[in-house]
Amino acid sequence: MTVHPALNKSAIIGNSGLVTNVVSATNPQNVLGTNSPAAAAKRVAQANQNAAKNQLTDSEILDILFPGEMKSVSVLDFMDVPSDLVNPIDFQKGYDAEYAAWTNSSQKIYALDRELLDGFTRIFVLYHEGLHIRQFKKNGKPKLFQDMLRYETVTYGKSAGWLKTEQAKKLRVKVGMSEIEFNDFTRDQMNTAASLFRTSSKAVDKHISAQKAGATPEEIDKIYFELMIKTNLLPNRFVNEDGLPRYTMTDLYESTDKEFITGNEP
Repeated sequence: MTVHPALNKSAIIGNSGLVTNVVSATNPQNVLGTNSPAAAAKRVAQANQNAAKNQLTDSEILDILFPGEMKSVSVLDFMDVPSDLVNPIDFQKGYDAEYAAWTNSSQKIYALDRELLDGFTRIFVLYHEGLHIRQFKKNGKPKLFQDMLRYETVTYGKSAGWLKTEQAKKLRVKVGMSEIEFNDFTRDQMNTAASLFRTSSKAVDKHISAQKAGATPEEIDKIYFELMIKTNLLPNRFVNEDGLPRYTMTDLYESTDKEFITGNEP
């Protein structure tokens, strides 16, 4: 399904492990020595080559994280996500929900390309999406928004917990993420997981109150839907029809003939 507000754009772009800064010489004696611009550039190029060599393919990542489980799973270009609701055109228009990846079935993960999502962040995202693959294989796609919130709450919790494992720590070293970056990243994911647990708890409390008041199943599910929109877990979009109805679960996983507009538009 999703990974989005937890991974801000700087995190997505900044953890590739590549060296980009060239240190220029500060005195004439360094011009022909190891601190010359030419030597510094050579070191940078070598570091970038080493970092690139340490980057794993998506298949390798999934096989390391889920040995033998993901052989039938494809990681596809996010530009090819079937649903117009989660298509990356949203990035350009500035809609509320921005996704790094989306699991659309028990066999397909859509992820941003490596210019935007690389290094350890990509590994973390694929771990998260791999957990969704497991959920889809066991229980199918979520049929209700309360199912989706439960899927996400469990997966964010497990993903954050995985960062404490030796496997995660070894992989961050392999792809060149510094310990400081890793610790900051881990703290952010722990905070995101805790926030999602609070959202889920709030939804359950509202669910119980609505049920006691005689709410219909549709009205109860709407509680989860609106909370997920409010917390940026789902896009704040409407169907461009009379009355501006909200979209359905099907609209998130399939290409439909509907036109969607952001909730910020008149």
